[in-house]
Amino acid sequence: MASSKLEVLVDFGDSPDKQQVDKTIKELTSREGVKEAQFKDGAIMVETSLPSTEILEFVTKTSGRRAVLQGFGDGQSAVAMVSGQSCCGGTVVGVVRFQQTGDVLVADGSIDGLPPSSEHGLHIHSTGDLSEGCNSIGDHYNPLGSPHGGPQDSADRRHAGDLGNIRVGDNGRATFRITDRILKYRLWCNSTVSWYIPKPQKDMRLRRHCCMGRKRSPISRQGKERGEKMLPKSLLS
Repeated sequence: MASSKLEVLVDFGDSPDKQQVDKTIKELTSREGVKEAQFKDGAIMVETSLPSTEILEFVTKTSGRRAVLQGFGDGQSAVAMVSGQSCCGGTVVGVVRFQQTGDVLVADGSIDGLPPSSEHGLHIHSTGDLSEGCNSIGDHYNPLGSPHGGPQDSADRRHAGDLGNIRVGDNGRATFRITDRILKYRLWCNSTVSWYIPKPQKDMRLRRHCCMGRKRSPISRQGKERGEKMLPKSLLS
């Protein structure tokens, strides 16, 4: 699995305790999914295939100090802030970071305020137009006009914007790290972001308006069979 490089700033103070730093690094590198970790200039540099939120929580717990993510990725990357202000009563908040590593796109994030123990689809839509809420965001990003499939399907058998499902814990938080070879970083240039979070086990929709042209495509029969008839009519064929 593709790894990401994280820069985790830890509040060790002006004179970090070497024993405390070494203990944090040792326990971090012993975790499965962590390839490398080292302390440099007040921050812990981590190469990992784990979600960044999981790394932050572990460093905070192990060191006993506050930790924040200061850097993500060492190449092309973008950040999407999540807000439920246009739906869900404004209770849904989070962040998703995108990183392109070779031919793999990483979507790493956490979202709070979702119904506990629920499951949602994570989709990118064809426009970022929120003038009519979820009625104006367009269909799934689908430049090839492919049928509705799953994230493991080939490009001609799935929507490029379909990134699969995320699962929510008992605390209402979804922590995830998705890798995808169909969607590319070039989608994220010159763009703005917004989110729509619907009911559990329906679709979560990310809209992003990019510098690329988009081709609208109808929602597939398979999508309708999976319950999308509950969504606003403008999202359906």
